[in-house]
Amino acid sequence: YSSIPEINYGFGAQITWKGFDLGVFFRGQANVSYSLGGTFFPFYQGVGQYNLFEEAMDRAQVATDEWGDEVLINPDAFYPRLSASRNTNNVQQSTRTIYDGSLIRLSDMELGYTFKSSALQKMGCSQARIYLIGTNLLLFSPWKMWDPESGSSDGSKYPLQKKVNVGVRLTF
Repeated sequence: YSSIPEINYGFGAQITWKGFDLGVFFRGQANVSYSLGGTFFPFYQGVGQYNLFEEAMDRAQVATDEWGDEVLINPDAFYPRLSASRNTNNVQQSTRTIYDGSLIRLSDMELGYTFKSSALQKMGCSQARIYLIGTNLLLFSPWKMWDPESGSSDGSKYPLQKKVNVGVRLTF
């Protein structure tokens, strides 16, 4: 797929019950791919030169089994060939560096409770509502290293911020 999503979607729901209300809105994208690049490839200058994402430590290794034969551990590793010196093998353009950018995000959520009591009416207030609003609270994606929507090929861009607001609304 291209780096422009073929499918963008969103859906939401609201429910009210005994003074409580909950509203959620999810949005997502599908049929989209991104390519890794830039500083994501830490082994270009050799092993031990940079800090790494934990997932980047997924590498092929050769070990010796109990009969003295060499065996390849983790043959489907993300980094198939590491070197202690400069090596361009791990940064060649390849389908290996393309990842699925599909995602679904809990974009907005609002949870509230409305009070309607005689004590409020004595203060001249017909109702009071307390609420909690959240933005960008959850992200579900097959890509685990950084937010696919950041548009970054190496994880160097700042992700969308999570935001939580608490409030009170009084009706007189």
